[in-house]
Amino acid sequence: MKKIKVFLIVLLWQIIGFAATCIISLPIGDFHYFVHELMLCLTFTNLTGLSGILMILLYRKGLKQSRMPDFLKWMIPGILMAAAVLAILKLSMALGGFICGLDQYHVERWHLSILTVNFILMTVICIVAVILSLYERLADRLATKILENEKLQRLQIETKLLLLQSKINPHFLFNTLNTMLDVLGRSPDLVEKMILNLSDIYRKTLMIPDQALVPLKEEIRLVEEYLEIEKIRMGERLSFALNVDPGLRTFKLPPMIIQILVENAIKHGLTPKKEGGEVSVRISRQDMTVTLDVRDSGVGMKTDAPSGGFGLASIRQRLKLMYENAKMEISSLGSGGTQVRIMLPYGA
Repeated sequence: MKKIKVFLIVLLWQIIGFAATCIISLPIGDFHYFVHELMLCLTFTNLTGLSGILMILLYRKGLKQSRMPDFLKWMIPGILMAAAVLAILKLSMALGGFICGLDQYHVERWHLSILTVNFILMTVICIVAVILSLYERLADRLATKILENEKLQRLQIETKLLLLQSKINPHFLFNTLNTMLDVLGRSPDLVEKMILNLSDIYRKTLMIPDQALVPLKEEIRLVEEYLEIEKIRMGERLSFALNVDPGLRTFKLPPMIIQILVENAIKHGLTPKKEGGEVSVRISRQDMTVTLDVRDSGVGMKTDAPSGGFGLASIRQRLKLMYENAKMEISSLGSGGTQVRIMLPYGA
């Protein structure tokens, strides 16, 4: 039961008490008797109403969440409420007799003081009821707006991810086709293997828009197939190493992140270098963080170069959209080359 309903019930209870007082005392025609009954009735109804509120709050905030049987959850507040009603009834009767004795059975200062206190209490309850009514209405509207905004944000994120993926797929395809053209002229017999790898790779990339995350083992397989294609193109100029923690094979991450980092390392690091070099991928976990390290022994970063092309920009955007605390760091290696490190939360 909502608090607003509790206060409205208490207010209705007071109105009923006031009406009952009028019905009982007015036919007698004695003003002191009327005020006396009104004082007793309002005192009883106010204190009983407040006790009822306490019982309901006791049930909602404590007993309802407890593991005790349901009948006990209702029995305990019921027994306490019954005891409170009896105590309030005796208190009201005693208070009435005491006040009448002080005022010599006339409507004077103490009678009016108790009535004033009761009417102030009724007014406060009315005001609180109105405030709570407005508050709950605003809270419901705010909750609705929050849900609508969350849905909108999810739709925006999904749309952005799909847009990014729609750019990544052709970007990857065009680069691979260029690689095949480079090889076709001098090694036609290897093109068949490249076509098979490309077919498998692109079949997987076409399925990626339907998945927010993919298992690491599938991502590594895609990287291996891509590196085999690049190995055919570059020959002895390219060597690579993949070091993946076996316990992370089912870990899920955004698709094509590692492949894009490897592609970027080959394109910007090793291809411009006459003798080529090595690309190494290391994936490990420490506590609740999974670290993706992609290193190359290429020409390294230029001080006047931008922070990355579309590939790295797409990774940054996807990490920002999908995680709250993912990190991406790009640094130069002392021996030459570049390292890109991505840290993802484990279990996210």
